[in-house]
Amino acid sequence: MVFLGGRCPMAMMIHVPCPSCGSSRSVHGLLHGDLGEALRMNPVALLALPLFGALAVVAMARVAEHGTVQAIGRGALERRIVAVLLGLYGLEVALWVLRFVGLFGGPVPV
Repeated sequence: MVFLGGRCPMAMMIHVPCPSCGSSRSVHGLLHGDLGEALRMNPVALLALPLFGALAVVAMARVAEHGTVQAIGRGALERRIVAVLLGLYGLEVALWVLRFVGLFGGPVPV
């Protein structure tokens, strides 16, 4: 629902949650010790969170090593992390579709 400090663009335009809606609220729930809320809002976000962190660390290491941002993404590790993140996004889209047919608690509120 929150996108760069505002509402999710998809939720604003067509009044339905996007596949990643609930991600911010999921991380917020996790940070506040509410695992149930975190899983209810978007369980895939919890899987992606450590991968985004790892990607950030690897990117900073590449810049420190090569002195330029152009080195980011050239390593095998970054490509693997991005591949897994893309797979998780596919899982997120599948969950989104399943929620619209009433499974897993239905769509997250927008």
